[in-house]
Amino acid sequence: TQARNAPGIVVHDVMRGGPADQAGLAIGDVITVLDGTSLDSPTTLTYILDRHYPGDVVDLTWIDHSGQQRTGKATLVAGP
Repeated sequence: TQARNAPGIVVHDVMRGGPADQAGLAIGDVITVLDGTSLDSPTTLTYILDRHYPGDVVDLTWIDHSGQQRTGKATLVAGP
């Protein structure tokens, strides 16, 4: 398992059929890189997402529940 002080953003919710689900993310996974930028805080995540629009495809790197590093792509959608 990943240490609490390690960089990354823990996935707390995955909308069924949404971009994270389609990319293969699950609750408890830790996103470490989004669009080529290391995620060191929620502020960094917001900054990256603010540079994109719905329909953009971003690259993801994350650590899954078994501790394996995985990569994938997600197509962004408009929030609620």
